[in-house]
Amino acid sequence: MDIKKISKLIKLIEQSCISEIKISNGSEVVKIKKSIYMHKNTKNSEKIQIYKKNNLNKRIRNNKKNKEKKTIIKSPMVGTFYYNSHKDSKPFISINQRINKGDIIYIIEAMKVVNHVRSEKSGIIKKILVKNGQSVEFDQPLIIIE
Repeated sequence: MDIKKISKLIKLIEQSCISEIKISNGSEVVKIKKSIYMHKNTKNSEKIQIYKKNNLNKRIRNNKKNKEKKTIIKSPMVGTFYYNSHKDSKPFISINQRINKGDIIYIIEAMKVVNHVRSEKSGIIKKILVKNGQSVEFDQPLIIIE
């Protein structure tokens, strides 16, 4: 396929609400997927770069102490992350708070359905990796507990 046509297609997808497209022409197949890890450089002559997932997981895997002590709580679904049920309500979690297995620790809203997520482990909240109201992906690291 012509690289100029692919570049035009990428620009159209970036400006649209389409998140993924697959086009085949005989034996050639082009699949373009919008991602939070895609970034268009400012210069038109430069190509789009796909960044690998943030290296948070890599740093944690490489550090043996973190591997033994810390647990990463990941998103069970795609949606919007909330750590409180209403704007004015008290957050479910905060840094250095002790949580128990079964406690509601956050909400993920997906397709107008509110999903209360309970902790699968007990521990202390060390880090909240996403902001309240932020869109999250499946299996994205959200919280670090110790």
